[in-house]
Amino acid sequence: MDVSFRVKISVNHISVELEGSEQFVRNELAYFKEKWFSRVEDLQLKEAHAPFGLETNQLKQKPPIKYFIDNKAPQSDMEAAAVIAYYLRTWEGIDEIEGKLLSEWSIKAERKPSKNSYQTLLDAKLKKGYFDKGSKRGSFKLSNTGLYFVEHELSKT
Repeated sequence: MDVSFRVKISVNHISVELEGSEQFVRNELAYFKEKWFSRVEDLQLKEAHAPFGLETNQLKQKPPIKYFIDNKAPQSDMEAAAVIAYYLRTWEGIDEIEGKLLSEWSIKAERKPSKNSYQTLLDAKLKKGYFDKGSKRGSFKLSNTGLYFVEHELSKT
C-alpha cells in the first residue's frame, strides 16, 4: 500500500500544499526553506496528514530590518524605536541603544529617522515605559514592557 504525505506551508498570504511520497515531500520542504523562505521571520509548516512522524518544523531566521519593521507596523517614532531595539537585541546581539544608533538603523530600514532620536528614546521610556536606563549616559535598553509590546501587541503578519 502506498502512503501519501501531505504538508501545507503558509507564510503571510502565500500557501503551498505538497503531496506525494515521504522523500518527495521532504525534498520539496528543503527546497522551499532554502530558496523561498531564507529571509522570512517565521516559517511554520502545518501538517495536514503526516503518518510515521514527518515533523512540522519552525524556522527562525534573521529577517531584513525593513521587512521586520514593516510587518510590525509601528504607528509612531516611539513604537518604531522599540521595534528597532528589539531587532538589535534579538538578531544583532546589541542590548543597548542610543540616539545615533536608532537613527542609523531607521535609515537601514528605509524609515525617516526622528528629528531628535535621543528625545524619542527618552519619551518612549518616560511616556510608554518601553525602555529602561542603559549602562552609559544617553543609552537605553528595552524594558520588559517594550519587549512585551513588540512581541504581543504589534502586528504579527
